[in-house]
Formats: sequence, C-alpha cells, structure tokens
Amino acid sequence: MPMDGESNGIVDPHLLPGTLPATAAIAATVTNTSSGTSRPPVFELACGAAVMAAVARNSFTLLAVPISTELSLSMADIGAVQSALLTGYLVGQMPAGHWADKFGGLRTLMLGLLVWSLLGAATMVVPMMASPLVALLLLRGGLGLGQSVLMPAISATAAQNFSPAERGDKTSGIYSFYSLGTVLGLVATPFVAEIVGWTGCIGAVGVVGVAIALYGLTNIGDAAGSGDRSGDPRFGSSVVATTEEPKRALETTSLRNNTGILLLCCWTHFVIGFGFFTLQQWMPLFLNGYVADLKVLGLISSLPWMGTALVSAASGRLSLYLARERQWSALRIRKFMQTSSSMGIAACLLPLVVLPDPGAMLAVTCMCFAVSFQGMCYPGYHSYVQDTFSNEAGVVLALTNSWSIVAGVCGNLLCGVMAGDFPRVFGVVTCLYLVSAATFFFGASLPKEKVNTHNNK
Repeated sequence: MPMDGESNGIVDPHLLPGTLPATAAIAATVTNTSSGTSRPPVFELACGAAVMAAVARNSFTLLAVPISTELSLSMADIGAVQSALLTGYLVGQMPAGHWADKFGGLRTLMLGLLVWSLLGAATMVVPMMASPLVALLLLRGGLGLGQSVLMPAISATAAQNFSPAERGDKTSGIYSFYSLGTVLGLVATPFVAEIVGWTGCIGAVGVVGVAIALYGLTNIGDAAGSGDRSGDPRFGSSVVATTEEPKRALETTSLRNNTGILLLCCWTHFVIGFGFFTLQQWMPLFLNGYVADLKVLGLISSLPWMGTALVSAASGRLSLYLARERQWSALRIRKFMQTSSSMGIAACLLPLVVLPDPGAMLAVTCMCFAVSFQGMCYPGYHSYVQDTFSNEAGVVLALTNSWSIVAGVCGNLLCGVMAGDFPRVFGVVTCLYLVSAATFFFGASLPKEKVNTHNNK
C-alpha cells in the first residue's frame, strides 16, 4: 500500500514542465538508475562537511583561553568574536537556502565548506595583524556566513538526492557525523594545539576542509542536484519501483497554500534551537559545579554529543526499517520520531528541575540522555521539511533555522537573566518541549498540493 502522499506511478519528467531541482534530480534517477553513470559520493561529502563544520566551531571555543592570552583580549572581546560568528550564521540563512534550491544542495555545501575553511585557515595570520580583535571579528563573522549554508544545504541535498524512505536515515547519518565532529573537536584540539600551537591547530582544520571542498567540487556534475545516490545499491533504496517497496512519487508544494504547516515548522525549529543552544552553551558551566578538573570536564562534555551521534544513526536506521518493513507512512514516521525526541528531552531534564541537588552522577546522566534525544529530530522534523517542501527544502529550512538561531539567543539571554538558576532554566526548556511535542503530533499534516504522477512505461 502506498504511503501518504505517494502513488503507484513513476514520474515522467517530461510530464512535469517547470519542475524544480529536487524533482529533476530524482526524476533523473528514475530514468537512469541502471545506466551505470558515475555519481559523486553525496552522502560521504555531506558527512565530511558536517564534521569539519563542528570541528571548526569547537576548536576555536576550546582555544579561547590561549588565544585571549596571546592577543591580550578580554573575555568580553572573545564574547564579541563568538557573537560575530552567530551574526554571520544568521544573516546568511535565507540566501543559502535559495542557492541550495537553485544550484543544488551538495554544490552549495561544498562552496560553503571552501569559504569557511579558507577563512578559518586565515586565522593563523591574526597575531601578525595590527588589530587582532578586528581581524578576528571579520574572520569569525565570515566563517559564520560560510557555515550558514550547512543546514539549508543538507536539507536540500537530502530532498534532491534521496527517496522519502531514505531521507530519515541519510539526514540522521549526516547529522550524526556533525555530533562526532563535536566530539573530535572537544577531545583532539587540546592535544593538537599542545604540539603545533593554537594557530597551527586552527590552520590544520582549515587545510583539511579546503581539501574536502575541492574534491567535492571537482566531482559534482553540471546539473543542479546531480549526484543522486538513491539508486546506489550501497544505499539500499531506489526511486524506481521494486517488488519490495512502493513506487516513489514526486511532488511540489506551494508555500503560500501551506502557511499553517510553515508556521508549525518555524515553531518546532524555534523550540529545537532554544533547547540545543541553551544546553550547548551552558552545559559545561552547569557540570562544572560537579566536576572541577577541566580535562575531566572536557571529556564529560563530549559524552552527550557521542550519544547524539549514536541516537541519530540508530533512529535513522529505525525510520528506514519502519518505512520498508513495517510500511509506515512517511508522516507517521516523522510524527513518531519528533514527538519521541521532544518528550525524551523533557523527561530527561525533569529530574534536574524538581531535585534541588541531583548529584554529579544523575546530573551527568540526565544531560547525556537529554542531548542524545536531539538525534531523533533528524528523521523527525528535518525529514518532515524535506518531505513536505521537497523543492523548497533549502529555503524553508533556512527560514525555520533563522528562528532557531533567534531562539538560541533568547535562551542564552534567559540564562543570563536567571543568573545561572539552572532548575528554572531547565524548567522553561522542559515546558517548551512538551508543548512542541503536542503541537507537532496533532498539527503535522500532508501538504495540500501534490504533483499528479503517471506511469512511465
């Protein structure tokens, strides 16, 4: 039985005038799955970009102390530099989404990787500049602008290259590598910096990123959204119908006719961002109340992100199993994953809200599980955006991610206003996730408009 929003027909691209990149990419796979044409490693390149984005962010954060010491910067200066990155990240969201939809998600992602890696490597010359602070503000702001393509481009890449059944698995896989990059940055950076210094460490990260970007750009085809891997046997599913699973249908969606769904997506991503940025920025400070040794603290702070990587990968595989073996509809899978993510985070934070002194073991355990449950939002909310707004996945994700960034700013301001009263902060986060779970479960629906599909026989 076809899943919601699907049909038993295979789309003929000639019957769809004016189709957008996502449709064109998958339609190309329908007609050429057995042609033997060499395709670029879409999934692997996206994972590589995600790893480098995480390492580039976390390496600078960990090296803030030696950087500020050598350049005579205050903590306020470092805060301004970190804010410059977030500002660039926010400003670039909508243009990045437009480019990802127009020129292809993978191509946009590789160009972004090239830009932020070059700017990251350029940080090596900051000590030679007359005004190191100004140089850092410009370079980190530019790095944030380059990284603004990350989420919109990943969303567009998944929509353009993977079938609906695969999207949860592939999206989760890519973001699990982002979490692994966070772990790598937190664990490896101090050791590398001890050998080559902070400039050498940041420069090395930039050089590796440039190499991956150049390889990706030289192996991407000319067509937007090229490099479709959905028919690759290593990835399992194919857009072409088989006896094992229903034939895939392609659809376009009008944003204007689905404002309710769009508002739901903005709200859901707002809550995700509020929780993510609040936990990311304040978790080390919270755990520092229980763990004084900085080396141990760094190791413990990396554990939740390892958990996120594992949960992301496992929930992605589960979504693929539910689609293929259990014949769950895409919408049912998205609701299950996203609701489980929100409810799981709320349940894990609840002990930290109600217990005045949970103790070190319980505090660390709750944090690890709360952050890990975020991994389920990738086959949940993120794949829902790709399913619902296939041809506008980049723009829509850029729009909703802008609200996520705004939420992160609000979360950090709230923590400051509450002066580190973590039970109250976690109480606000818990309430938001509970409301979001209910609104997504009851509010998520299929788009109003679908493309008529026809058998290509």
